[in-house]
Amino acid sequence: MPSSRAFAVGSLALLLAAGVWALRSSESEEGEPESALPVTAGTTADNGTGLTAADVPVLRPAPDLVELDGWLQTDIESLEQLEGKIVILQFWTFSCSNCKATIPTLQALYGMYGRDELEIVGVHAPEFSFEESPAAILEAAGDLDVSWPIALDTRKRNFHSWQEGRTAYWPRTYVIDGDGLIRFDHIGEGKYEDLRDTVAALVGDL
Repeated sequence: MPSSRAFAVGSLALLLAAGVWALRSSESEEGEPESALPVTAGTTADNGTGLTAADVPVLRPAPDLVELDGWLQTDIESLEQLEGKIVILQFWTFSCSNCKATIPTLQALYGMYGRDELEIVGVHAPEFSFEESPAAILEAAGDLDVSWPIALDTRKRNFHSWQEGRTAYWPRTYVIDGDGLIRFDHIGEGKYEDLRDTVAALVGDL
């Protein structure tokens, strides 16, 4: 008798388990697949970073470049002519080892985007007198494969006016959006991934 009761109880348990499995299968088929991920409005994945322009802080309006001593490797004469593009603006000087270390990343970005999307402006502010000559700057630019526009800030007026505080730095790198707002500001080498992600997010918003 105990054996018959155990058999009956076991059969009932199997029937109940089958019913629960069938119910879950039906709910999964009628609803969303269990592996479906939520989609959040406003997120973009096309730049591969997950960062959008809305995630990039607005730091301040970019000042103009004033009282320059000319431009090299370009026909432009002011930042205003680059409105609507993303601009990487870097204060540099050609014999600065820290400046040189940033060039490969700038070169990669310059090759990644079209000139209707991204422009780089190297504002050359010489530290030493031998760096003041436009001919020397052009020769160094050729040796370093710096192919983007160079603004000549020989008297370093912009070098000091752009950099708030008592100390100014080589290199200092800014990213300016299409509306003329600074969205990235970094002193020295490094932060290359942040620079790339910022540019990708802003270009994606053009």
